[in-house]
Amino acid sequence: MKRPVHKAVILTVGVVIMLIAGCSEQNISKSEIRKGRLIAIENKRLKKQSEQFRKELEKQKELFAKRLPEEKATEENTKLRQTTERLKAQVEQLEKEIENLKSSKRFKEWEKEIQKSMKELSESAIRDLEEIAKLREENGKLKTEIMELKKELEHKGPTPLPHTD
Repeated sequence: MKRPVHKAVILTVGVVIMLIAGCSEQNISKSEIRKGRLIAIENKRLKKQSEQFRKELEKQKELFAKRLPEEKATEENTKLRQTTERLKAQVEQLEKEIENLKSSKRFKEWEKEIQKSMKELSESAIRDLEEIAKLREENGKLKTEIMELKKELEHKGPTPLPHTD
């Protein structure tokens, strides 16, 4: 029993509230209606503008994300360019120093000493090669002699060794 009464009370309160709301609408003036409509129009315009700003913000984020690696690459290129220029300057400086050394008297003396040493080494190597060739020839003759002696021994047979007491 409590339930149907409870539902009826709630329903009655709802109807009363609706009647009060309906009556208050009749009391609203035309200017207030216009203000409400203007506010609604302004709200729609602001929502559209907000959506446009949001889309623009997303585009800017995407562009920023794309440009960030490009900027990093540009910074790296700049650093590489600076390093390359610095290394080129060092190479030029070293080439100048080499030219100065080549033209110096001491370098020419070293060059002559090196050429003299190389000539002596090559002459020594040639002498060694000639000596090796002579030794090979002599080895060949000795091998031939040994072969001939072996053949003679084979024809004669074994000979007794002399006894030494």
